[in-house]
Amino acid sequence: MFRNKVYLYIGLLIVLFIPMIVGGCGPSKKEVLSQYRQSVQPILSEMAQISEKWDTLRRKNGNGQISDLEFAIITQKEIAPALVSLQERMEAIEPHKDLRSTHELGIKIINKNLQAMNEVVAAVFEGNMSKITSANGLMAEARELERKYINQLEDFIK
Repeated sequence: MFRNKVYLYIGLLIVLFIPMIVGGCGPSKKEVLSQYRQSVQPILSEMAQISEKWDTLRRKNGNGQISDLEFAIITQKEIAPALVSLQERMEAIEPHKDLRSTHELGIKIINKNLQAMNEVVAAVFEGNMSKITSANGLMAEARELERKYINQLEDFIK
């Protein structure tokens, strides 16, 4: 009789505590990274499209197909608002605690690009070409942040 109670208690402990122990471990790093990538992938894809549009716009301006004013207006009315939208969507994502600092880099990348676009627009509207130098610096900072972001994501599962 005593032996049956012991087995019953052991059985209850297994049934009650094993799920708590196993469930307490949480998702693996690979699962965390996969979930994060799923949440940011649409934003990163749109960022790539905006980047392509920006490069095309710059080329057209550089070879005289569009004026500086047209370049600034398209940047102001299309590129900058798209970046604002991406930044808001990126900020709305709540990553796993282990990816929060990496995620902040992603937000900063978008913000630096947005600042650069605003500098370009200001350069044209104010006639202050030194702002182009500032914009180039901001874009260089964004590229540096992008490399850090990618490296941190790659290093996360190592």
